[in-house]
Amino acid sequence: MTKDEIANRALHQFKQHGIKSVSMSDIAQGLGMSKKTLYTHFADKEDLLMTCLDKAFVEFFERANTIRENNINPIDAILAIYRLVVNDLCDYCSAFMYDARRLYYTSQHNSVFRKQLDEAYILPLLQSAREQQLIHSEVNDSMFCTVVYYMVEGFLFDSNLGKQSDKDLIYRHVILLPVRGILAKQYAAQYGEPV
Repeated sequence: MTKDEIANRALHQFKQHGIKSVSMSDIAQGLGMSKKTLYTHFADKEDLLMTCLDKAFVEFFERANTIRENNINPIDAILAIYRLVVNDLCDYCSAFMYDARRLYYTSQHNSVFRKQLDEAYILPLLQSAREQQLIHSEVNDSMFCTVVYYMVEGFLFDSNLGKQSDKDLIYRHVILLPVRGILAKQYAAQYGEPV
């Protein structure tokens, strides 16, 4: 079994049960290998977790690149990328979210993810939308990114509604409504009536 395959299956366990609830023994047993073999691939549980998160981030940004490259309309691209964020976060259990908030290294990872999301994707797309007069000229791009990210994080991390509610409902309330709020009046109608 390759290191990538191990990371994929370990991430699935972390997503389902949380970080602290899953031991290296649990992971090894789930993989059908000895703990000793698992330790030949990873120094410790933190190393394995960081590998899992790095892999998840790379995969996320590959999908975000595809969206950015295939969408001519910057608003459609922003909405599609934020939908990825909501869908991905809804796959993590509340125990994972709770553990991630309390562990320095996962919080640091989250900061890096958010910075890359904003700087490489959302901010340039907002600038493009402004140039095309699709959004209000007075929109503060970085404030918009901060507000939306904190809404997503707070809504999903604090309430665990990602597991209890429809992902589309979460998307409409946490992403679509704030995006509609920054759209130029003549353009907002294309995104339907407010929820």
